[in-house]
Amino acid sequence: MTPSSSPSLSSTSSSSSYFPSCIPGIPNLSQVAIKLDRTNYLLWKSQLLPILYGTDMLSMVDGTISTPQEVVAVNATTVINPKFIEWKKKDQILLSWIHATLTPPVFAQVVGYKTARETWEALDRAYMSQTNARYYQIKHELSNMKKAKASPCVAVLLEQQGGDVDA
Repeated sequence: MTPSSSPSLSSTSSSSSYFPSCIPGIPNLSQVAIKLDRTNYLLWKSQLLPILYGTDMLSMVDGTISTPQEVVAVNATTVINPKFIEWKKKDQILLSWIHATLTPPVFAQVVGYKTARETWEALDRAYMSQTNARYYQIKHELSNMKKAKASPCVAVLLEQQGGDVDA
């Protein structure tokens, strides 16, 4: 790639231009409309899963494939495994792509992780527990509202969640 054709990164501070909008080798990055912040993990993940599946990269983060050995023995000599090189390239492209879908505060939380899978798992640990906690908090609040003779609208929500609507 010549210096005149290399992509440039924007130096503006807005989160939409913090990362490039296109990373070579990764199609569909423009389809990620919602960048991960501390409140929207499920929305972010629901955007990424179909793209990862469609680009045959889901196995890089879900554990279906493991990291190939870095070196292998060939004719009594140790050489770098070509499968490892290909895996590493794909992993680093995917890692860059994940980084590009994060807001700066979230990106700062995963800056030390070296593989896409490590980063994916760290994000899942950090935000899935918050999502589950919020779900149960809302469910508890709805239950309390029901006990206080909640409106018919709340009763419908409780019924949909499998709660007891009879007071």
